Amino acid sequence: NTISIDHSIEQTRMRTAQLMRRDIRPDGIISSAAAATLAIVAGIEDAGFKLGRDVDVVSKQSSDLLHLFRHELLVVNEDFRLAGSELARSVLG
Repeated sequence: NTISIDHSIEQTRMRTAQLMRRDIRPDGIISSAAAATLAIVAGIEDAGFKLGRDVDVVSKQSSDLLHLFRHELLVVNEDFRLAGSELARSVLG
């Protein structure tokens, strides 16, 4: 059961809760966006599980927002300036 960026926040929350209620559930989830991470955490908690104890979530972020939400989240910071610089360098050759 895949969740993608094409799903709404509410769909992501609902699907995460369904996933966590399975007999065989993940012990880790990778998220590509901070907004989706908020929905994933909500789904985990809706299913009665605790972030950092029952399941780990790794997410990229472009600000320090996620640790304000839940300190148990594992985050990778995204550097937009570096990404833009690398893209410009690639385009210009």
